[in-house]
Amino acid sequence: MKRAILFCCAVLAVCASCEKVDHAVNQFVTVYPAITLAEGSTVVHQVGTPWKDPGVKAVLEGNDITHQLTIVDEVDPDVSGIYTVTYSFVNKDGFPSNSVRTVIVYDVANANPTDISGTYNSSLVEDSDGWSPKTYPVKITKGPGTGLFYIADLFCGFWETGREYGPGYAFKAFIQLNLDNTIDILSVTNDWEGTTAVSSQLDGCHYDPETGNVVMHWAWTGWNDSFVCTYSK
Repeated sequence: MKRAILFCCAVLAVCASCEKVDHAVNQFVTVYPAITLAEGSTVVHQVGTPWKDPGVKAVLEGNDITHQLTIVDEVDPDVSGIYTVTYSFVNKDGFPSNSVRTVIVYDVANANPTDISGTYNSSLVEDSDGWSPKTYPVKITKGPGTGLFYIADLFCGFWETGREYGPGYAFKAFIQLNLDNTIDILSVTNDWEGTTAVSSQLDGCHYDPETGNVVMHWAWTGWNDSFVCTYSK
């Protein structure tokens, strides 16, 4: 009886292993093109001058398919800002793929090479209604070109760390430092309100080389208020 039981177990084990083989999942391989962007995925461009894409090349299984790419170019060379050029392709199996180039349009000739990156204290926040929150740290980091910088939270760190809402609520600003130490806000993104969170840049945005302070003056559509934020080291 003992032997019979062992034999039955052995038969069941073999059957189980056969069943796994019979139900193997069919697989196939789909191939995507290699898309190469001339001059890299991020380029800068002098505002007010004609724009021409640096070029792209797509190769699929050894064949040049560049002419088959769908290209969507959103660059406006006459307006400072951050734009994208998207190169996309759908392969024979119906699977899409794409590469994206970021184009930064700004006054390259007027860019100040001074490095203002670092961690600042938001020593002052004033709005048109006299409301003033506490002081919070704010980081300014280098951007992908001379005179370009990111401000982690234009609202003096209030949304990022002050109310503990996190970076998604921060007013992430992309700015240019000019040769005369004035500052231009090129764009502001905010996951809460989108890119229209800041309605306008007001007079007074500048860097003070003597004190090292950065002053930003802007208006927010969300509260219909204007703000003066000063960052000091």
